[in-house]
Amino acid sequence: AELLAGEPQRLPQARLTASATSPLASAGGAPAMAEQGTQSEPMELLQSPWPMRRPAPPRPAEGSDEAQLRNAWRSLEALRRRTEKAEAAKVTAEGKLQEKDALIEELTQQLEAARQAP
Repeated sequence: AELLAGEPQRLPQARLTASATSPLASAGGAPAMAEQGTQSEPMELLQSPWPMRRPAPPRPAEGSDEAQLRNAWRSLEALRRRTEKAEAAKVTAEGKLQEKDALIEELTQQLEAARQAP
C-alpha cells in the first residue's frame, strides 16, 4: 500500500544492467526485462496523440453529379420515411374510426330499444 500511495518517479534515461545476483538476470547475465520509466510529466501526458480524430471524408463540389445524386437520395429517403409514418397514422386512424362507428351503432340500438320499451 505504501508503494502505491507515492507519486510515480522517472527512472534515469540510461538503461540499468542487471547483476548476476539479480532475480531478473538470465543465465547469460543479461537482464531478462528492460527497465522502463513512468510517464508522469504533465506536458507529455497532455500531448499524447490518442484518441485521434479521423479526418472527414472529402465532400464533392456542390454542383457535381455526385452531389446532386446525394441530394436526390436524401430527398427520396425523407419522402419514404414520411410516407411510412403517414401510412401508419392512417391505419391507426381507420382503427379508431371503426371503433367509434361500432360504439355509435351500439348506442343507437340502445336508444331505439329504450324508446320502444315504455
